[in-house]
Amino acid sequence: MTKYRPRRLRFLVHSTPAQSVDYRLHIVSWADTIEVTGWVRNLPNGNTEGQAQGTGVHLVRFLRALEDGPDRDQAVRFEYHEIAVVKGEAGFQNIKSGEKPPPPVSRIRIHFLVHTSTVQDFRMQIVAWAESLENTTGWVRHLPDGKTHEGEAQGPGSSLVRLLGYLERMPIRGTLVRVDHNEIAVVQGEKGFRYVRSGEEPPGRMEGEDIGEGEDMGEADTDGGKELDEELKLTATEG
Repeated sequence: MTKYRPRRLRFLVHSTPAQSVDYRLHIVSWADTIEVTGWVRNLPNGNTEGQAQGTGVHLVRFLRALEDGPDRDQAVRFEYHEIAVVKGEAGFQNIKSGEKPPPPVSRIRIHFLVHTSTVQDFRMQIVAWAESLENTTGWVRHLPDGKTHEGEAQGPGSSLVRLLGYLERMPIRGTLVRVDHNEIAVVQGEKGFRYVRSGEEPPGRMEGEDIGEGEDMGEADTDGGKELDEELKLTATEG
């Protein structure tokens, strides 16, 4: 499975106090649409600062949104540079004026297989358990043999430990349960925990595709990395 290399930018928009609130809301709206993670806040001097993380192509779109702004007739100046990626970040946060950006919450992702001794379908229970846990996303499906459930779950380590505990103590009379799991690469921008119908492929997977381990960054430029590099070079030249 191809996993695109995430990138992260710190940006600063030079705007007036009157523009700053509109700009912050504009950025939050575009970030959710473009599927980048990070945060944004207004500074006391009227400027707007933040950080955005995603693939190269998503960040280039995000920069275009910054350039356009909420009102294309009001030109503003903005600057940005690349910083270290935050592993496991989810969502784009709108930080209130005067508040500090929250420390990043470390998230991990696991692939799991639940083996039962009898034919059972308890996808709905797994979805309900996952939704009850803090910041837990992913999916689950029932495999054709009827005795195996496959899924992926992502969230804080404490939440995943609780989910695995639920799976291992599955309250099904007369059924023995064995759970296998391994850590895989975090998925950026995932929302919710999905129930995958029988015969459907999981989100983001193609038929016959293997589960990758670790953070395989890939070699192809299908994530727009080169285009983002050109944007960064242009900014450095202008500066």
